[in-house]
Amino acid sequence: LNGKYKAFLTAPNQEWELVSSPSVAIGDVSFLVHNTLSANYDISIGGSIAWNGVKTNIGGGFQTSGSNINKFVAPVSGSYMFGVYITHRDASCDFTLYVDDVATRDIMSGESTTYDDTFNVMVPLSANNVVDIRARGSTVTLYGTSQVFSQNSWWGFKVGPGTPAITNYSYKRTV
Repeated sequence: LNGKYKAFLTAPNQEWELVSSPSVAIGDVSFLVHNTLSANYDISIGGSIAWNGVKTNIGGGFQTSGSNINKFVAPVSGSYMFGVYITHRDASCDFTLYVDDVATRDIMSGESTTYDDTFNVMVPLSANNVVDIRARGSTVTLYGTSQVFSQNSWWGFKVGPGTPAITNYSYKRTV
């Protein structure tokens, strides 16, 4: 009925429209992004990884366009947990987590004989802080998806519960 519902029990000629329903709580924030390039690619010193595949983006913090493309912008203040998994060709893989263009935490450092690394870190953020991951020390070659073991990904979430946004269904009478 065009998104409207009839009240069949006591008033069969009335129509009601759903105007709100339970949703994600305000402050619930999480994202999971990955890279979908098939070929290996270089990240130069200071360069960011192109996270061009978005699996989830609850709260809209991960930016897919504009001046903050491939970065996370905190929609609300709080503690955030970030993690990254990188598969790389080089014996040395150095990356740093940046907040508002300031190197905040080295998240991968040193040499690896397995050529894949993972790291998790929790950082306090204010609303609108901008977070990204950049290469440090030397150019790093990341494996593309043509490599069977390549699953380069970055994830993050706000620690703790959000504030319930809408706790029940709401209707309005239209006829």
